[in-house]
Amino acid sequence: MTDKIVDATEQLPEPDALWRRFEQEFHVKECNALKAQRDAIKDMRRPLIAIHFHLSKSAAQADCEKDTRAEMDASEEIQAALVLLDCADDKLRCAMDML
Repeated sequence: MTDKIVDATEQLPEPDALWRRFEQEFHVKECNALKAQRDAIKDMRRPLIAIHFHLSKSAAQADCEKDTRAEMDASEEIQAALVLLDCADDKLRCAMDML
């Protein structure tokens, strides 16, 4: 058995290169997570838009004032939820632009 000392420093990448690789991998993971959240928001918006459209249409055609008021109130609440989802999507888009 030999007691030969091996100098492995030439085989190791530079610390800056390691940091850049870690930073790039982290950036990709974060961008993917933000994109997944934006996709989830889009998925949430689709049924709300359909419900909002249906309630608005049926409220316009309804004869009974009580039913019309309830449908209009529900439609307004759904519209508010859609506005909040739009705001969340805008914030996520801005966050992605900053990365």
